[in-house]
Amino acid sequence: FFFNDTATTEIYTEQIVGSVRCVQETVSTQSTWDGKTYKEFMCPFLIVQGGRDVVVDPKHAFRLVEESPLDKQDKHLLYYENMWHTSWFEEEIHDIMPEMIKWFESRL
Repeated sequence: FFFNDTATTEIYTEQIVGSVRCVQETVSTQSTWDGKTYKEFMCPFLIVQGGRDVVVDPKHAFRLVEESPLDKQDKHLLYYENMWHTSWFEEEIHDIMPEMIKWFESRL
């Protein structure tokens, strides 16, 4: 993603972005953000993160939750220490799905 105008930047700080990796790459690689960080991320989010993930460093999930100015109920991290990157194929998926559904239903 390349941001060359304010309107494009607002889309990624105020609306849903698909993954922590997308947010992390956007924040860390786009010079047009002029130093903006996760503190600008204003969209409610739910993160499912594995501690063994080698694709997305788990520290970015924790950092987004910590730095986002949203209220606690608008940001949630489901962290599984022994899970890898793709949660759909992990044993923990049976624990993850009910938690995800619970979070989404609380927002309806």
